[in-house]
Amino acid sequence: MNMFKSAAITIGAALLLSGCVTGPQLAPAGDFVAGSYTVPLKQDWTSMDIKTGKGKPAKLLTMDGTMLNAVYLISDLEEGDSLLKERKKENPVPKFSADFSDLEMIEFLTDNLERGQGFLNVETTNVEPSEFKGEDAVQFEFSAVNADGLKLHGKSLLGMKDDKLNIILYYAPAIYYYDKLEADVNAMFEAAAS
Repeated sequence: MNMFKSAAITIGAALLLSGCVTGPQLAPAGDFVAGSYTVPLKQDWTSMDIKTGKGKPAKLLTMDGTMLNAVYLISDLEEGDSLLKERKKENPVPKFSADFSDLEMIEFLTDNLERGQGFLNVETTNVEPSEFKGEDAVQFEFSAVNADGLKLHGKSLLGMKDDKLNIILYYAPAIYYYDKLEADVNAMFEAAAS
């Protein structure tokens, strides 16, 4: 696949969840700042600046194009913020509440995956307590199928600090691509917990 076509696919997929602000940029190995937190990159990634539904800046990382792997790094969502842009008032998008329980945070994210990415049959597994920026958080895995019938696997870490939601979300095709970068994503989760 030529570089232009790969970049076009990456940008197009990023627009499904949120508006893209800039084109792809190199994110070299080392510490990577994602809003109010930093994660380690074990190798070079491609990074894009994106925005949530309420215009909050966020980061999108990919290694092989977002159809094959995507890591969303979202920080400091506030009360009433959404991940998706609201298109119709009669079909409101999910909005964050600082009163969410762990399970409601998971539902908030999975509902956004179904609406924004068009994922089908989203099933969560391995829900467990964790930490994010030194505060209580929740971590879980999920499986889903995209609109083309491709089986996906993913994981996410969600935590609140000062009533603001922070998210690390990773997903990739279940065959080969998920396992290829899982260790890198686990290192991000571990760094975010401290």
